[in-house]
Amino acid sequence: MAKRKFTKPALSVSDLIKFMEDKGLTVADRTKAERCLTYLGFYRQKIYTRPFEDTARKFRSGTTFDQVVEVYDFDRMLRLLCLDAIERIEVALRSHVINVMGSHGGPHFYYDEAFFESKDAVTSMRQLGERGKHLSITHYKKEYHEPHLPAIWCLTEASTFGQLSKIVCRP
Repeated sequence: MAKRKFTKPALSVSDLIKFMEDKGLTVADRTKAERCLTYLGFYRQKIYTRPFEDTARKFRSGTTFDQVVEVYDFDRMLRLLCLDAIERIEVALRSHVINVMGSHGGPHFYYDEAFFESKDAVTSMRQLGERGKHLSITHYKKEYHEPHLPAIWCLTEASTFGQLSKIVCRP
């Protein structure tokens, strides 16, 4: 397919509502629709209109703006539930690394490569300790000179979930 020049104009919220109405969407509460499009944006909301469109990209008869918003709200609530669960798993994993590995090898267990199957994990933790700008790391470096790198609880707080997973997962 040949590329074409982008010529779509930026439309006001009122014009966007009219655009959707012209495609067959019923907007019962214009104030609510304006508020939704102002804070959600048309482009984000547009994704949620797809299930209500036919092959010609017109809305199926009887489709309402409220139905589209209900799908968005469901997706938002599902996303929040998932993020809540992920956050709990992440915090538990951080605590587990600190509690289990710290009790076996001490607060600086990551100095000993025997605890790791992957040297990349050791390198990643050491680099985080060397270069990290997280408050826990900068505090350690300001207050302590030995051992050179911070305790595992400083590093786990400063690490991303991906960095943390390298400690406990095989490569």
